[in-house]
Amino acid sequence: MFPTGKQNQLVKPTLERFVEDRLAELELTHDDLAEKMGGIIGTDYKIHRLTRRINSPETFPASELAAFAQVLQLKDWYADLVINFGAGINGCSVAEFDQMLHPLGCQLGPVTVAA
Repeated sequence: MFPTGKQNQLVKPTLERFVEDRLAELELTHDDLAEKMGGIIGTDYKIHRLTRRINSPETFPASELAAFAQVLQLKDWYADLVINFGAGINGCSVAEFDQMLHPLGCQLGPVTVAA
């Protein structure tokens, strides 16, 4: 038998890694991200709040999710954040997702819940 080569271990993608890569592309820091999000939302957005959202992205409320996507300049934010990482699934309603997708020319279809 031939010796097997060292197998690469797959690394699970996380929102934290995604954000780190995106911030490096945009040449921003986490503090810059928090400051710009605060400017969009109209509040004093702190770094510890941003860290909590990144660590548990399901809790993103609609206003913060929209600001997050805008600052990171994500063209397909729904796929990048919601589908890949579950961002906002517990913090946003279907109506809020639909409202945020509408300017992009998208809309959510009817939602069928199995009994």
